[in-house]
Amino acid sequence: MNACPTSRLISLAWLAFLLSLIFAAKTFAADPTTQPAPIPDTYIAKVALTPHFYQRNPRWDLRTAGENYCVPTATSNALIYFAENGFPNLLPDPDDKELAQIELIRTLASDQFMATNPNTGTSPSLFLFGLRKYVEKRGYKCARLEYAGWRRLRADQRSTQVANEPDFNWLKAAIANPNGAAILEIGHYVHGKTPNEWKRISGHAMLAIGYGTDGNQTNPNLFLVDNSAVEARVGIGPRVLSTIRQSRPLTLAEQSILFTRSGPMSVLPTPTAKPRDLPESYQVTGPGMPSLQTHTYDAAFLDGAVVLIIDK
Repeated sequence: MNACPTSRLISLAWLAFLLSLIFAAKTFAADPTTQPAPIPDTYIAKVALTPHFYQRNPRWDLRTAGENYCVPTATSNALIYFAENGFPNLLPDPDDKELAQIELIRTLASDQFMATNPNTGTSPSLFLFGLRKYVEKRGYKCARLEYAGWRRLRADQRSTQVANEPDFNWLKAAIANPNGAAILEIGHYVHGKTPNEWKRISGHAMLAIGYGTDGNQTNPNLFLVDNSAVEARVGIGPRVLSTIRQSRPLTLAEQSILFTRSGPMSVLPTPTAKPRDLPESYQVTGPGMPSLQTHTYDAAFLDGAVVLIIDK
């Protein structure tokens, strides 16, 4: 038996009313704080809060201070920042913070995690594998663990690759996130036979801790880095009794690097990597660039980056 037209209209009206209530409830229940915050044009809040580890400190031996341990070192600075800002299990409260950090670096570099090679460093794949394993072993989650760069990942890590080159807004969003970190992979290159040919001979990893300003100028392609190849303080004035010397903290300008678009780039093959033709590249310059490498190179380029958003 068919319902009368009046009953059908009443039913449709009630359905429309119920749907409007559901929509309104969802609208009023929505928490505006869950929306992604806009990325600020400049950000320096983490500069003073991020610990600094100097790899040339004579207190450490080559298992940590060697030039190829920059990935676990840069990672350790990010993890200690997190430990002091809501994620304490990443680093138990030590009597000697420097000693605790050296043990953290050695743990990250161990075969159990990043398997850092004292001669060749840490591959992007092992970097991602070891970082996730350490965070999860300490009882936390990697809400996001992403890689953007041209270097190839092994099969079990390819799902983390979001692009062939880092997006600056992607980096900035992680840096400005209280629970985020961005670690840059800078490659050192020498010229090939043609202008756009380059051979990668080494690299250096640095934790990005700010962007957009060096205290004197603003630039969207300017980033601030914590570089383990330089001391946190700069000596000034003459030495007293041959050892004592006044010092001052690094300025923002001294921690700055600049990315300059360089166009297409052909990366020549090496014993461990196949040749690659990159449609775009960014050369890296600036006071924050020094590395521990003992050999010379012609230019530095941004090879890639890892972004971590940690959660409980």
